[in-house]
Amino acid sequence: MEKPIKLDALGERFTRWFNFGSYAIDNSGEEWKTRRHRISPTRIWELWKDPNTAIGLGFGKKTRVAAIDIDAGGQYYNESDLQTICEALESIGIGEQVLIQSSHSGGWHVWFGLPNAIPTFALSCALMEVLAQYGVNVRPGHCEIFPNRKGWTKGEITKYNRVRLPLQPQSGSALLDGDLAPYSQSIKVFLDQLEQSADTCDIDLLLESCAEARANYSPFAKPNGFAPRSRVASEWRKSDLAIIAQPWEPHDSNTRLGVIARYGVVFERLTGDDLVDYIVKTATNTPGYSKHCRHQGEIKAWASRWGRCAEGKYYAYEPKKQTKPAGPSNDERQQAATERLIGAMAKLRAEGELPNGVKARETVLVDLAGISKSTLWKPRYKALWHPKWVSDKSPNTPPLKHSPSIRSASPHPPTITVWDRLREILAARGLLQPPTRWRAGEGASALAVQLARARDAYEACSPCARALVAQLSRRTLTFVDTG
Repeated sequence: MEKPIKLDALGERFTRWFNFGSYAIDNSGEEWKTRRHRISPTRIWELWKDPNTAIGLGFGKKTRVAAIDIDAGGQYYNESDLQTICEALESIGIGEQVLIQSSHSGGWHVWFGLPNAIPTFALSCALMEVLAQYGVNVRPGHCEIFPNRKGWTKGEITKYNRVRLPLQPQSGSALLDGDLAPYSQSIKVFLDQLEQSADTCDIDLLLESCAEARANYSPFAKPNGFAPRSRVASEWRKSDLAIIAQPWEPHDSNTRLGVIARYGVVFERLTGDDLVDYIVKTATNTPGYSKHCRHQGEIKAWASRWGRCAEGKYYAYEPKKQTKPAGPSNDERQQAATERLIGAMAKLRAEGELPNGVKARETVLVDLAGISKSTLWKPRYKALWHPKWVSDKSPNTPPLKHSPSIRSASPHPPTITVWDRLREILAARGLLQPPTRWRAGEGASALAVQLARARDAYEACSPCARALVAQLSRRTLTFVDTG
């Protein structure tokens, strides 16, 4: 039995930060592939040292490390936007970062460590939110965050995106100095700086930012988080207007420009150059702008970045909602289905094409009456077509319909003559063998008692009887026997 390979001191330091071995990806020169099985920290270290294999790791439920990827040739691949991203991280407690060149492509990775593991998804929400506040629109090919704010799919495991490990031998990865020039490829130096980044992190501020961002995020929220004509929309509009009207304060540029851009998209319904012009005009007309804004010489560039960010995040508010026209009521749909079914049965009987088998009859009626199988088998409709109750020669009689004019005819329970009609229906169902009589003045409850007593004699037709009794019991009618 082989002894397990022990990590050296540097490997132990490395794998304290990079050790999540599930769903790892590697590339041996052809394409990136996802490993089917979890790999150990020892194997991670071995793959990192292999100059012929690039390796990337994902994230678990908690993490102590994260990175921001700025792609070469992307929108934010410049010193000014890099500084903005670092300022955004500082605002949530990440005071120091480790900047490296990610590979031969020349892209940048901004790494930072944390003093202890924190919830991964909450951290991704905080990164996404703070970058948006600083005008950075996170999207592939320009700027990405690791861990990413992943989506959710019911019944499936959604994985975080994997990030390439730093400073692999012969990968082109290197530490960058203040002038963005490579100066070292030492993993030891990188780990020293990563540990220093963790030591200087304001973990309380970061955890507070993570909790707030996580609470703000919902993948199921409506656009902008409110519905048309809602009180929330009105309050949001008033709040943004109040912020915009306040005098410009020192260090207020990012927050103020973000609010102006959001208001322009949501409530002014502006896009593109119109939105940029609106941001510039609104900002420059704010009291205190010329005194406290530090970006006056590049205000249009800042407005353009904030405009793109707001357009990617928000939707124009729709004050008018088109209401869906009301369709037929349930009673109307049921009555229409009943009439179609009776008509189809009558047509089949008249043409001598009514099948005797249950399945055959069901199939024909689904096509001819336009009624689904589940509807046909409901008690309301089953007695109108099923061979157990309706033969190919028996009449197909529709259920009794209640006339709304009966109740309004008299303040007392109305008296109507229904014996002939009721006797015809019961006879068609085989329920009058021998005829059953009711005394004058007895209502639906008495009918229910009589039919309950005859249940054993008419077992085959009891479902039809119960349906008829239930229908009659819902009406305040008094039956008179005229037979």
